[in-house]
Amino acid sequence: MQYLENDQKHRHEIEDRILAVEEKEQSLRAQEAPQIVKFNLRGQIFATIIILSLVGSLFYSIYKDYYWIAGGSIIVTIIAILPQWFNKDRKKADPNETDRK
Repeated sequence: MQYLENDQKHRHEIEDRILAVEEKEQSLRAQEAPQIVKFNLRGQIFATIIILSLVGSLFYSIYKDYYWIAGGSIIVTIIAILPQWFNKDRKKADPNETDRK
């Protein structure tokens, strides 16, 4: 009987340590959340500026009859947008999956 009581006590100690680690991780996530939002917003703004500049260079190249530059702008714009489409499909497939890049 003493063996079972010691085993149960040991399991409770392990679970208490696991809960303490989880609480610490949750508090760190709560502290980091505003920075994550800030950097995500910066990334979205930067990506929008790049895409708009590529589209602008496309129209300007067509206007100046530089079709090879326009073709390059189209290709680079498509390459820049494609990962977002694939990423969106992956998140729809498994909403509980965390992105750890």
